[in-house]
Amino acid sequence: NQHYAVLFPHLKRALRVGASLAEIHRLSAMHLFPQGSEEERTRWIVERRRHHRSSGAPLEIVQPDGRVIEIAEAPTPEGGFVAVYRDVTETRRAQRELAEALATLDQALNVMSDGFVVMDADDHLLLWNERYLEMFPWLRQVIGVGVSFESFVDVASRALCPDPDAAARRLAWCEIRLAQHRSGNGMFEQT
Repeated sequence: NQHYAVLFPHLKRALRVGASLAEIHRLSAMHLFPQGSEEERTRWIVERRRHHRSSGAPLEIVQPDGRVIEIAEAPTPEGGFVAVYRDVTETRRAQRELAEALATLDQALNVMSDGFVVMDADDHLLLWNERYLEMFPWLRQVIGVGVSFESFVDVASRALCPDPDAAARRLAWCEIRLAQHRSGNGMFEQT
C-alpha cells in the first residue's frame, strides 16, 4: 500500500507485482549500509531472511534517518506471508525518556537519607528506596511492586513481636498502625 512506500521510499522502484523478496532485501541492505561492504550487506540479508522464515517476534530496523520501523510477519496458508510495518520511532523515544526519568528518580531516591515509599490510591506499593529497607529489613521478604500496605504491617508485626504467644498483641499493633495510616496524618514516629 501507499504507506509502505512512505516508510521505505528507497524501495519505490522495486514496488511492483512480482517483485522478489530477494530484490527488496538487497535494496534495503544498500539503503541501510550505504558505505558498508558487500560482506556486511550480505550478512544483514542472511539475518533478515532468517528472521523472515522464523515468523517470530517483530523485528525492528533503524533507518539511516533514525526512524525505527517495526516489522511483524506471519505466514499464510498458501505459502506466502503477510507483513505489517509501522513506525515506532516516537514510541521508542518515549520509552527511552521514561527509562531515563525512572533511572534518575531511582538515583535520587537512593541518595536520600530517609526511607521512602510510594503507594498507589489502593495502598499498593509502587516504589521505594534502599534506605527504607535498611530501616525495615524484615520487609525485604515481601517488598515488590503491588504489595499491599496491609502486608507490610502484617510482616512488621511479626518481626517486631516474634513471640508466637503474642498474637493478640500483634493484632492490636496492626490495627493501631493501619488506623494511623488511614487517618491521613502522614507523620508519626515508630520506635
